[in-house]
Amino acid sequence: KEQNMAAEGVFGSARAKMVNIGYVIGCLLVHLKKLVMAEGNENWGDYISREFPEMSRRTREKCMNLANTSGILRHADIGVDAAELVIQAIKPIKHMLSKEDPIGDLFTRSGITINYAQIEKGHLTPMIKGVITRQKLLPESVGVPSEISLCHRRGAF
Repeated sequence: KEQNMAAEGVFGSARAKMVNIGYVIGCLLVHLKKLVMAEGNENWGDYISREFPEMSRRTREKCMNLANTSGILRHADIGVDAAELVIQAIKPIKHMLSKEDPIGDLFTRSGITINYAQIEKGHLTPMIKGVITRQKLLPESVGVPSEISLCHRRGAF
């Protein structure tokens, strides 16, 4: 158990660092895109594919999504993949969420308080998927308490 906790700390730190690195790369890409678009001589997709062929389109999009999501660094411990899940989930309702921290606002509206230092990665992803599922069901007027969607995602049913 002690070794698992130590390993989780290392992995959590690595996940946070990857989000931070992705965020910085995303900020640079967002700025570069503005410059390329301002020149108006070339399509952004053509330019970036030619100048950075080693970076896939999907990786560029993930990094730019990180950069364009306010407050993302407060949630860096969730890692890039989980952050991307949440970023995609909040897109349709982003205008309704806090401008400073839409991810934190999403969790708060779902009745969830996350202590990233204490939650195990194995529980984090199902919890995020539960929040996303709950948000998808809300427009359908289906009342789903956060506990039910979280339990369902953990395979309790």
